[in-house]
Amino acid sequence: MDELNEVKSKLAMASSGLHKTLENAEGIEEVDNEALDNIETARDAARRALELIDGDE
Repeated sequence: MDELNEVKSKLAMASSGLHKTLENAEGIEEVDNEALDNIETARDAARRALELIDGDE
């Protein structure tokens, strides 16, 4: 696997993992809205980075 594909793969895994984490965290009372927002922002940033990389190919 070349370096670009490795980066894309890791971004996709990060986005997927953060999505699942967000789903799980939403049902936990101790997780406040700011934390949920930060998880969502990180997920969206990983997705956007992947889109930008795909657009450059």
